Amino acid sequence: AGAGAEGGRHDAVLFNGALQFFADPVATLQQAAGLLRRSPHSRLVVAHVSGAAFVERERQENPMTVLSTMPTLAELSAIAGPLGLQVVTPYFL
Repeated sequence: AGAGAEGGRHDAVLFNGALQFFADPVATLQQAAGLLRRSPHSRLVVAHVSGAAFVERERQENPMTVLSTMPTLAELSAIAGPLGLQVVTPYFL
């Protein structure tokens, strides 16, 4: 589902403990960003309650199911910039 110059139809796209199940997280986030309405209030959220270390262990134990790891903040920033997005973290990190 592509987006035109006006952007997509959604205010938010959420990956909650899910991004690691996509083989190409960069392409996945790029496609998700295209679904967002062009608005300063739109959000693309990447979260995992157990954290990146858990995802890495999960990938080692289940490589056929867990296809990637959680991107670092630097990797997310590199992905976000060209998409016109900004990486923010919760205050407790």
